[in-house]
Amino acid sequence: MRPRSVIVVPALLAFTGCGLLDRGNLKGRGACEHDFVSWWGDLSTYVDQGDADGSEWVFEVDPPEQWIVSAKGGYDEATGDFDFTRRYLARHTIADYAAEGYGTVYEDGDLDVILSVTATDVLGVTGAWTERHERAGCAGSVTTINEGAEPVRMDYEVVSENRIEGLIEIDPGGGFYEQRLTFLSGGAQSRSTDYDLISELYQDSIEQEANGTWDGEFYQSGDGVESEGTFGGDISGASWAKYEQREDGAVVVIVDQNLNYDGSGQQIVTYPDENLTCTFTFEANGANCEYECDKGQSGDC
Repeated sequence: MRPRSVIVVPALLAFTGCGLLDRGNLKGRGACEHDFVSWWGDLSTYVDQGDADGSEWVFEVDPPEQWIVSAKGGYDEATGDFDFTRRYLARHTIADYAAEGYGTVYEDGDLDVILSVTATDVLGVTGAWTERHERAGCAGSVTTINEGAEPVRMDYEVVSENRIEGLIEIDPGGGFYEQRLTFLSGGAQSRSTDYDLISELYQDSIEQEANGTWDGEFYQSGDGVESEGTFGGDISGASWAKYEQREDGAVVVIVDQNLNYDGSGQQIVTYPDENLTCTFTFEANGANCEYECDKGQSGDC
């Protein structure tokens, strides 16, 4: 018997550029009473730290996120065109990241841009998606569009100079999905997820440190089985989880799991009713799985 997997849920019109003044910084920032542009980490942040060369703003900055080494590119305020690349820490899951698009970076901190992103991870898998960033005053949104999937929109509000609160709401049909997020200027984040579908309930609460390391707790139920425990991970994609599964209130499985981004790792599973503990060993990319139990059982998963 193998335990059930944990589900972990752990971002048009043409616009022309205008309204950038002088050299080195956006002016005024009066659209929102809170000065957040320097750390929020979108195109406004990059242009704010850039240098003007005619209508072209060129930047090579150290982004606020600790796991991003640099962001390098340019924005043409005459045409609204821009492009940039990001370089991540060597141990991050993202190996290459490039974005290009068009829109307006306003002098007061407002933003209206659309960008196409292509990213390749350390396993050589490439993904592509589109993002629409809109902000007026202290209120903004980021809509992420993946081919073949419904767009996901995060609305956010700048509530202080060092705090932004976000909300994602999805109508899955026959239930609800809600995720609340908090972003702090120092790089720390938090997230809580709550969704209730016809046959499944899931809730979690996660705290992420400024270096990208995160941990939290979760609860999941469906098909008569409940799972509850703690989990965590870091920017390398490594993750851990410790949880128990219950049926009719009785614990049937206890899991202690440690996995790498490539899927390799171990899962120690205890079956209390049988007084049995088994260790499952996974090879990278699902190449193989073997188990060995303390009562002598062993073989392929």
